[in-house]
Amino acid sequence: MNVRGGGVTCYKIEHVNTATRKIVPNPSAMAVGLPDALAEASALHLAPLPVMRVAHVVAACERMVVTRPQVIVVMATAPQVDVLRERAVDVGAELAELTPEMNALQVKAAVVNAKYRADKRW
Repeated sequence: MNVRGGGVTCYKIEHVNTATRKIVPNPSAMAVGLPDALAEASALHLAPLPVMRVAHVVAACERMVVTRPQVIVVMATAPQVDVLRERAVDVGAELAELTPEMNALQVKAAVVNAKYRADKRW
């Protein structure tokens, strides 16, 4: 609205889209607190998804909100893994929990199954 010399001039306001945009994250995966050998094996099984390595659960929970990974690979014995499970559900990620007793075939099965579930969901 513009006021000139006592008169009022009105301007047409065009429609502005104020709807909240939907977040569309880039497909990715996250390896949390894994030893080098397991992280490399997981990355091979998750290809072509880019895999972000994170040192511990707390850092992973902070990054998950922003990156929204499809798959998260973590040691089941990691400290605070319960918090990670809850956050994974919040961001819609599939979790692959590995144990030290798993052999290479079991690791592959766990990671590939999580990737498959994520592909079906996304």
